[in-house]
Amino acid sequence: MKTLLKYLTFLSVSLIFFLPALSYGDNSRFYNTYSVNTKTGDCPTQLWTLTIGDDANRMGEDGYLYVPAKGNYFINKGTDEDYNLITETIAIKGREIYWSRFTQSVSDLNDNWTKILRFTLSENYKVGAIEGYSIDYNPSVCQEGISGGITKRKKKFAFSQSFSPVTALNGFEDPVTLSWRYRVMNQPIKINQVVNGVSLRMSFRFKDIILTIDPSALERKAALKGSVNGSARGISFTGNFNAGVTENIQLSAGKTLVDNEEMNMNIILTAMGESANIKVNANIDFDTPAEWFLDRSDLDMRPIGYIYDEQGIVGASVNGYVKVKIPGEGPSTQNFSDYVSSPESWEIVDWKDSMVVMGKEYFNIVVVDRRTIIPDYADPYGNQNVTIRYWVAQGVGMIRGEGQFSFGGNPLVIELVSTNLQQ
Repeated sequence: MKTLLKYLTFLSVSLIFFLPALSYGDNSRFYNTYSVNTKTGDCPTQLWTLTIGDDANRMGEDGYLYVPAKGNYFINKGTDEDYNLITETIAIKGREIYWSRFTQSVSDLNDNWTKILRFTLSENYKVGAIEGYSIDYNPSVCQEGISGGITKRKKKFAFSQSFSPVTALNGFEDPVTLSWRYRVMNQPIKINQVVNGVSLRMSFRFKDIILTIDPSALERKAALKGSVNGSARGISFTGNFNAGVTENIQLSAGKTLVDNEEMNMNIILTAMGESANIKVNANIDFDTPAEWFLDRSDLDMRPIGYIYDEQGIVGASVNGYVKVKIPGEGPSTQNFSDYVSSPESWEIVDWKDSMVVMGKEYFNIVVVDRRTIIPDYADPYGNQNVTIRYWVAQGVGMIRGEGQFSFGGNPLVIELVSTNLQQ
């Protein structure tokens, strides 16, 4: 309470000396939609969207701050979207906005809450800091000191509230292709195998993995590239590889589903001045589309230890071929076909308020284990029952992963380098 009184006293005294110096500039410099992160007391960081504009009809709307184009001090009265009575006080000076909102419950006169915020924007009005205080009649609601940041939305960025978005809008509310760039952290991946009595040693190094989702086609594509070297029968070889994985996505009854998956891989190896080419194709067709559990905005509301296994056993047909072309010999093709099934389950194993990955801080992280079956990209005949771990940040998706891709039984550990999604 002393902290609250100190803050309110500071705010009141500041406004007394602040008002005579207020500038009567054009407030349209603030008009935009912003991504906001705020931490209240000891509660988790919250991600939300704030639009500042001059639409008086939206005054009281959640996530909207009504600021007339001219003036520096306003008192607005009205109702919010639940018809609760609200009183807003707004003061503006330079790049700062002081905003307090008092809300009185329409159903219980003893129930009221107040939020006081100060936004301090940078010189270009693109980013800023937030500080303030929250008071609520209900003691179970997050309150006390508020701190956080604000970032102006841009057309090139995408925004979502999901922990694993498959669709999102840019700053102008248009659908946009989503993209992520991941770095493999545990390379090189070394594989030692015996094939037809021949000892084969290979070492794979990866370039950054690119993941994209096309909102019109609803296809999630992963592109993997890199180099390989090794030896067989005492002969050394070098080469390169590229692989593409395409998943077809469905949106049905509020759920995100993966219908089928196709993998294509091409390897070119050079030894003693000659080259060999290996092509692998694999198609996975699910009996029923598999649910993508991570695409939801309330993932952080589930307790640690929560298990989602509504789908039960997931079955799929796997078909494809391996084509090998060796100098001096005609190409040989070997087809393969299999049926696999696996119990599909997801488990919440941890939660983090924030996490730094590749030098960037992300907020509201949920750690999820998925138990399923995946193909081995270095062995077209191999499928593995695995546990895949996802670190997913709200509004961004996976920021770290273990086991999403596997080469020769070795799960890749990947971390997010960049994305066009913004918290």
